[in-house]
Amino acid sequence: MDLKEYSSSSSNEKLLRLLDANFNRAREGLRVIEDIHRFCYENQQENILMLKRFRHSLAECEKEYRIRLPLLQSRDTENDCGTKITLKDEISRNGLSDVTAGNFKRIEESLRVVEEIGKLLLPKLTIKIKSLRYGCYEIEKSLAKEDK
Repeated sequence: MDLKEYSSSSSNEKLLRLLDANFNRAREGLRVIEDIHRFCYENQQENILMLKRFRHSLAECEKEYRIRLPLLQSRDTENDCGTKITLKDEISRNGLSDVTAGNFKRIEESLRVVEEIGKLLLPKLTIKIKSLRYGCYEIEKSLAKEDK
């Protein structure tokens, strides 16, 4: 699909679905990590606050996209062929640190998708997404130090 095709509504709808799915994926991954630190570890107030602030920053950025683009209206979970695919690695984890690491990758990858696809639709907002992605790398590093 080249840039000329983005003017068609069906091509745009596919891009909107892609953005919607990746914002959802990033938020879900972040919530998993935040809840693990909130309910499973002790003395995590600072980490929980850092994660909560990050989640709110992501929500604010997502809101800017949703104000400008009909992301929710483009959602089509029922016809998403990816919802029916499950790999063996997805159904087992080797502890909370494994769950946390996997969810950080999920967030980072999702933000990268939003950043790249956003360049086609709302290029100015991708600067905020890029900043969030780099912030996520730093949070991951910070929390990994504490797990050792």
